[in-house]
Amino acid sequence: MPEEENEDNLASKIQELEEHLTFLDDHITKQDKEIMNLQKKLEKSITELKELREHFQSGTLSSDRHDEKPPHY
Repeated sequence: MPEEENEDNLASKIQELEEHLTFLDDHITKQDKEIMNLQKKLEKSITELKELREHFQSGTLSSDRHDEKPPHY
């Protein structure tokens, strides 16, 4: 009988480990997706920043328009 209890205990521990492993696999998959989304957002932000810097340096976004009135005047 103690042998059967030992086998049941071992099977229970294996089941618990398998459930934990499944949870961790799912968690890693979700983290990977989120990291990919953040990487895309970062790349987009970097591109936009470079474009803004280029426009500003070329004078397209310069502050020469201080004398202009807004369109609603």
